[in-house]
Amino acid sequence: MAVAVREAGISADGARAPRCCSAYATRGSPSVAEPAGLASALCGEPVRGRDAVSHGGLSRFVAVAAATVLLLAIVVAVVPLGPPQSPTELTCFTPTNAAQASPPPADDDPVLRQAGALAAEGRLALAERLYEQRLTTDSRAAEGLAYVDGRRDAAARVAASAERLTRADRGDEADTCFQQALILDPANEVARAALTPDERVLPARAADRWDAFRTRWLEPIGRVSVPALVVLAVLLVVARLLTPLTAPPDARAWPDWTRRMAWWAGLALLLTTVVRSIGLLGWPAPWLDGVAADFRAPVIAAALVAAAVIAWSARSAKRLETWRERMVGLGAPRGALGPGYVFLAALSVVVLAIFTRALEPLGLRIPDEVWPWLLTGALALLGLLLHAAGRGHALRLQVTVKKGDASDPVGTAYVLARLEDLGSAPPRGLKAPQQVDVQDLPSSALSSLPAGKVAAALTSVVNLVFPSVPWRASVAGGGEPDEVVVTITRNGSVAETAIVNASRFRPKISAAAGDGDADVDPSDLLTAAAAVILTTLADRHPTLRVGLCGATRWQSVAAYVVATKPPETRGGRELRRELLATAVDVDPENALARLAYLRLLAEESRTVEDLRTDAERLMELAASIPALDSPEAPTDATLEQLGRLPLVWDDGWTAFRLRTWHALTATWLNLCVSVRPRSPGRVWYAEQALHSLTELRWHAFRDYAERNVQDFALGFRGIAFELREALRAVVGSDEGLPDVQRDPVRPLGLYALYDRACVSAYCRRSEDALEELRLASGLTEVRTMARTDPWFSKLRRPDGDSGFWDVIGPPDPAFTDLPLFGEQGPRLRALGIRTATDLWLVTSCAGGTTQLAHSLGVPEVVVARWHALAELGAARRPGDEEISTRLLALLLRSGMHSVDVLKERVTEDGGRASRPLAATAASRPTPSAAAAPRLFRSLADAAAGEGVRPPSRTDVDRLIARTLA
Repeated sequence: MAVAVREAGISADGARAPRCCSAYATRGSPSVAEPAGLASALCGEPVRGRDAVSHGGLSRFVAVAAATVLLLAIVVAVVPLGPPQSPTELTCFTPTNAAQASPPPADDDPVLRQAGALAAEGRLALAERLYEQRLTTDSRAAEGLAYVDGRRDAAARVAASAERLTRADRGDEADTCFQQALILDPANEVARAALTPDERVLPARAADRWDAFRTRWLEPIGRVSVPALVVLAVLLVVARLLTPLTAPPDARAWPDWTRRMAWWAGLALLLTTVVRSIGLLGWPAPWLDGVAADFRAPVIAAALVAAAVIAWSARSAKRLETWRERMVGLGAPRGALGPGYVFLAALSVVVLAIFTRALEPLGLRIPDEVWPWLLTGALALLGLLLHAAGRGHALRLQVTVKKGDASDPVGTAYVLARLEDLGSAPPRGLKAPQQVDVQDLPSSALSSLPAGKVAAALTSVVNLVFPSVPWRASVAGGGEPDEVVVTITRNGSVAETAIVNASRFRPKISAAAGDGDADVDPSDLLTAAAAVILTTLADRHPTLRVGLCGATRWQSVAAYVVATKPPETRGGRELRRELLATAVDVDPENALARLAYLRLLAEESRTVEDLRTDAERLMELAASIPALDSPEAPTDATLEQLGRLPLVWDDGWTAFRLRTWHALTATWLNLCVSVRPRSPGRVWYAEQALHSLTELRWHAFRDYAERNVQDFALGFRGIAFELREALRAVVGSDEGLPDVQRDPVRPLGLYALYDRACVSAYCRRSEDALEELRLASGLTEVRTMARTDPWFSKLRRPDGDSGFWDVIGPPDPAFTDLPLFGEQGPRLRALGIRTATDLWLVTSCAGGTTQLAHSLGVPEVVVARWHALAELGAARRPGDEEISTRLLALLLRSGMHSVDVLKERVTEDGGRASRPLAATAASRPTPSAAAAPRLFRSLADAAAGEGVRPPSRTDVDRLIARTLA
């Protein structure tokens, strides 16, 4: 399975009980039914699995609906809807009797008499000129002019009513009405135009209609819109200035749906304020402006209390959460806290209203002329606070990476990519965690500073209306070459400042990497900067904590992320181990780092004792996972019953649970095959493997609401099936084992294929095991595990011809890549020295050692050590073959770096003289290895430690023969 063990030195007797036998009893997962055929009494009490967690969709819908209804009520009560229009029937206007009467009589004056005749005929323009001639000498001329104006006005009103009939598609009635208008005033242009066929071309008619539309609608709207937009812009600027007040750097962010509702409600109230301000200048007052004076004080009190509650809750959401947890801890029901807050707010409104009413006898009554504008100010205040809170609590981030004084687009893109990878990517790593499991950071929340002054100015204007970017992160170079300074601001105020360098998240880097600080990978520093940003955001936005698995300190997250980032960081395994140890030490609550650290330590396990220690550590880690309640299904539920359970909402620990229980199952199974079949501890190990497999089955075969989590769980279903097959092979029967099936449609993953190869090897199906292992060996981790996995002990024998090492064995290193040469290997190859024979020939000639040392700039004593190793491996006589570089590497690991040292070891090991050993080796090669068992065991142990093909007895025979010849 996933953890390796050395075959030699395996304990053959009973198993030691783990330190934390009661660890399972604290878990929030299904209880374990004791399987028939296994030993009794698993430790721990039955516990229950996780319940499907509702995200409150119905309550959110009710809250949004209630807020919408309330907002509509405010709009109806507060916004002026324009002057009331009297209902008008669609009929032709009937002029008054005065307009239809005759002009004033004037028989004694021929001019007035002629003017009256012209007016009666409808020739109003000529009559008007004649009346004007007598206006100064005869008062009857004024009456005549009034008659003319009355007929024109009546004609205009009749023509207007005809136009309304035309728009209502009542053409015949409209034509009759236009004719009546012409009777009153033959010069009426509207009526004449309506009754005269329009022979103009279409563009001319369209132009006239556009002019009429512009005059009637656009120009008035433009005159009103300019001041309205100015007022709205001023209000939005004020809301932006109030953002630091409603969302300080350390404030806990509102949930996204609450923030969105606050943003839209605030914008609606600001628009309401603008419309109301314009309407108060000319339109009739709305309903709320006409309330009695007795109700004005409560309305203003409610508005002030609402503003205070909005501002305080926006600033102190974290304090509210702390108080809620304290009240729940004191025994208060969690569901009663919300109504309690509402009651306190209502009580505050009542107290403030009573106080304001008490001041009215003192003459502090709200005047009628002030009340509309005071109400407008209250609405504006509510809108400003809501809009500011909606802006300030948004999860939007802008990243800028600077190199010197100039921006670094490549670095900015890298940090954004790492943030998106850390905060949005699905869980990765089936055997051990890779990166963090945060998935709630939307990609749309990340942006970079636009290049260019014009683009930056346009962005500022757009952000004035649209949701702004509250979070800004600046990554700049520090005082040292390998140091960056991360400054994170929220709404213009500094929220976090961190100096990221090697010593902050990877101490003793020089010792780990082998060189100085110059070996620090710049991408590691930018990755650590991304971890700082993500941790800071998660501290203020609780949704991002889901997937961090308890991590709270950026130093720990940075060390863990750098240790597990793809590709592997510089420094190799030793640096990874140190980084993970630092992550666990800085933040012991970082469960992801702890699991990755334990999995890394498990790769070094070689004995049964080591495996038992690994299992105990994993049990303690499993006991620390937050418990879940799930009473809806028993532990022996079939897969069909599990599939019918409600959807499960991920709490951020699902991937962690799957990895942990899989690691525990694999470790217990490795212990089973690492002890003798009749060992008493084998049954107990099988029981523990069964328990872990049941836990893994419970979490892998549930249906999850999140697509990424569901896909991750699907990957473990095939693995669970193969682990069950492994447990069946160990136990010898299916009795008592849980029901686990593999989806025949879904392709088998490579890790599940590796587990199948383990079972095939254990059951002596060597050809199947090698074929399955060959398919899975494309993963480096699979090849590494297989070299020391106890399930392949039968295939790993050096004298066997199974082909195991041809599948997973690493290639033999080049001679100049052996650890003894260090960094001088490429320089030796450049000089044409590639094999042990080449080096031996060069250093054996007179002055060769001195000349080679001078060419490479190294001491002669170093070249002398090289010569001793070359002498050990070179073909020094005709017919000899060079010793393989793999065997030379094992000799170096065992401390044998020259012919003299090897002779001494062989002589001490055999307990005989060198010549008899040489004679034995020459005449009968096989007994020579038996005569030096410690040498053979030392080389085998070195091979197991390196994970390479161990030397066969034939290899050791030839080595001894060459040495003693």
